[in-house]
Amino acid sequence: MKKLTTLIAILFCVVTLFAQAPEKFTYQVVVRNAGNSLVANAQVGVRVSILQGSASGSAVYVETHTATTNANGLLTVEIGGGSVQQGTFSSIDWANGPFFLKTETDPNGGSNYTVTTTQQLLSVPYALYAKTAENGFSGDYNDLVNVPQIPQIPADVSAFNNDAGYITSQDIPEIPIVPTSVSAFTNDMGYIVEETQALSDVMAIGSSAGNRQLKDVSDPTESYDVVNLRTLTLQMDSLQYSFQQQIQQMQQQMSQMQQQIDSLQNIVNPPGITLVIDEKSCPDAQTVTDHEGNVYATVQIGNQCWMRDNLRTTTSPTTGTSLLPAPGAGKTYSGKQARWYNHDPTTYAPMNYGLLYNWNAAVDTFNTAYGESSEETSNSALVSVTFTGHRRGICPEGWHLPSDAEWTALTDYVSSQSEYTCGGNASYIAKALASTEGWNTGTASCAVGYNPGANNATGFSAIPAGRCDGSLPFSYAGIYATFWSSTQSASTGAFYKCLTYSISIAERFTNDKYVGYSVRCVRD
Repeated sequence: MKKLTTLIAILFCVVTLFAQAPEKFTYQVVVRNAGNSLVANAQVGVRVSILQGSASGSAVYVETHTATTNANGLLTVEIGGGSVQQGTFSSIDWANGPFFLKTETDPNGGSNYTVTTTQQLLSVPYALYAKTAENGFSGDYNDLVNVPQIPQIPADVSAFNNDAGYITSQDIPEIPIVPTSVSAFTNDMGYIVEETQALSDVMAIGSSAGNRQLKDVSDPTESYDVVNLRTLTLQMDSLQYSFQQQIQQMQQQMSQMQQQIDSLQNIVNPPGITLVIDEKSCPDAQTVTDHEGNVYATVQIGNQCWMRDNLRTTTSPTTGTSLLPAPGAGKTYSGKQARWYNHDPTTYAPMNYGLLYNWNAAVDTFNTAYGESSEETSNSALVSVTFTGHRRGICPEGWHLPSDAEWTALTDYVSSQSEYTCGGNASYIAKALASTEGWNTGTASCAVGYNPGANNATGFSAIPAGRCDGSLPFSYAGIYATFWSSTQSASTGAFYKCLTYSISIAERFTNDKYVGYSVRCVRD
């Protein structure tokens, strides 16, 4: 794709000051690219044509240049001093105008001219002064032509008129008075006239300024007036200021947009949380988004697609109500509660602890989209909960809270793959599921906390986010990674999966439903 380049004409100025028509003049342009950036310190090819009669008239002279822009993108060439392609510059009859200047430019420095501009060469103001100076009167009477003849003063007495009678026998002629100014002469032959000339009359004689300076030139009043340097400078300053103002406004708008993007990004992914997308990600679902807009990475293990990150949803997907109780709230069997560790969402954000959910919040009992019962469990009796398919629970649409059997399917698959076991023991798979950071130090060679840099061969990235016992203090961060299943063990209890820093196996336990554990979701 060709890149469009913008040329901005700056000014022409006559640079050869002879008595005849100019031998060359300077042409300057500022070269910018399509992004309005200067094309600085670059070689540019230019073809210049002088057209006669109109902007589409015949070329009386053509020449080419190869020149280099300066640091400000300014390109300067001397017209009349290039490589001549057609005509002779000195033979141009400038009086037989108008003339137009056509420039064709190749921003890449060759002869593939892609940018063309044409503009009229206007009359030069100082030529009027040159004509006036050429036709001025020097003050010397002898410089005049076609003047009346002054009578000769008589050389002898016989030529005088004898008006007083002193000279007899001959009249003495009257001695005429010699004129001292042109106005004293009678314009009987019409040679002396008052003459008014236009600029075109002066240009017909010659356009040289006679090596004189132009000063006190008035500002243009019409759109077709010749622009003087002062006016051009003021206009350029005004344009530059306007352009700078526009740039500042655009920068402010871009800054505001970036702030909005950053703000939205912080809502979706809090600072410090980095999604891991790699070859272990689910091929057709590298990320999953919950109903609040939080985004999670995924990992494919066997034929199961799991969330790689701990869930951090703070509201029920079915009711939209908040799951976050006030600090110090007591434990509950029937209510739905979720807590940040130590009630602070930023404490362990870099490791993405997520929230700790009690079982009722994890299964989100009122989620009926999967045909589930809306009955609550109580602390006195096991209430039968029947549903078809998977129990979505608090998980995103198309995902669900894994059952105890699905957790077992995960660990059975990992145990069957020798690259995921430690020391050749099929039971020692905890290190392959555990993350590489956040664990306390373990001493057994296959324990999760022993050389944690060797952990996470599966990419599951189990984080030791600990647990929350209702009103009891938060505990076991760095020690346990615990995850609820959707399977009840009793009226007040349910199964969960556990990894421990000092243990080599992935354990299965049951605990009271009011305890807060982490949640991982598996795809339907």
